[in-house]
Amino acid sequence: MTRLPELLTDLDRLGVKLSARGDRVHYRAPAGSMTSEIKAALAAHKPALLRLLADRPAAPAPPPAWPPRPAELAEWPVEWRARWGCRANELQDQGVPWPDHERLAFAEVKAAMLGGSI
Repeated sequence: MTRLPELLTDLDRLGVKLSARGDRVHYRAPAGSMTSEIKAALAAHKPALLRLLADRPAAPAPPPAWPPRPAELAEWPVEWRARWGCRANELQDQGVPWPDHERLAFAEVKAAMLGGSI
């Protein structure tokens, strides 16, 4: 029988992701990666896997939603949309996190557009 540390290493190498739902171990795996040997090892180590998965911290929450981007952005002339994209990239390079860099760039470019400068 495969030992648990070796099983976990093999699963990681294969790109298999495990999760626990109640008293069941679920997996997401690339097609063809779950051999009968691996499935048997999962069944053999099920109690330990459930304990291990229960001890894992929850996955971080996704970032707050910015999309859908304002509909008016799609109506802007190409030059202004390009300016927005460049400014958003500059802000991101300065360390402003997503989606804040897109929001700030939108506000700046819209103000410039309304002020008549490019």
